[in-house]
Amino acid sequence: MVDTKEAVRHTFKNRYGDTMSIVEIDKSTLLWRGSHNYERISCNEAGTITMVDPSGGPYICQGQDIGLDYPPWKGRIVDHFQHHEEGYLILCR
Repeated sequence: MVDTKEAVRHTFKNRYGDTMSIVEIDKSTLLWRGSHNYERISCNEAGTITMVDPSGGPYICQGQDIGLDYPPWKGRIVDHFQHHEEGYLILCR
């Protein structure tokens, strides 16, 4: 479990009513929690996850400025994702 008591958090519902949240772990890492039961992912040739699209959204991919949809993180560009027991880590540049 990641300690996020003092972290910046963005909580929202996707189009199917699932509660999702994105929480800042540090300046280059965000934790994305929520329903990932039905999802699409894309990986590059090295096996690095470059896109995650859970059923109901939101679609997030490599190269995206995460701050366009979540203003507290404007300018943080998604580099890749890592599986995490609570969802996905979004690693930013």
